[in-house]
Amino acid sequence: MSVALLGRVERAEAGLRALGFDDLRVRHYDDTARLEVPLGALAGVVALRAEVVAAVQAAGYRYVTLDLEGLRSGNLNSALG
Repeated sequence: MSVALLGRVERAEAGLRALGFDDLRVRHYDDTARLEVPLGALAGVVALRAEVVAAVQAAGYRYVTLDLEGLRSGNLNSALG
């Protein structure tokens, strides 16, 4: 992953942390960000949907998705190789 893409992921994660989501991962898939949060935080992400989308789009993503399987440590970005 390039430095620019890492910066985009970092900005998206920082925006989500500013909303109160401390334990999370943003997975990069071109113009789509896939969010992974603990299962207990899924409802919170949905409740703040507009703010979450705005924060991630401000980092440069066009689409924002939420992984319903939750945060899985060690999970790699399969879209990157």
